[in-house]
Amino acid sequence: MVGMEYPLMHHIMENTVPGTEGMNDFMKTAYGGPCPPSGTHRYFFLRFML
Repeated sequence: MVGMEYPLMHHIMENTVPGTEGMNDFMKTAYGGPCPPSGTHRYFFLRFML
């Protein structure tokens, strides 16, 4: 990808933390799923045909 530099890794050290979890919009580290706004809301679908 243009503009992205990846570090070169030749090995992984033992006993290191495999990763960290970040917080989502609900201030949780779990999947929250799509959440529509409260009250009445509408969905719009567009179809294109040839």
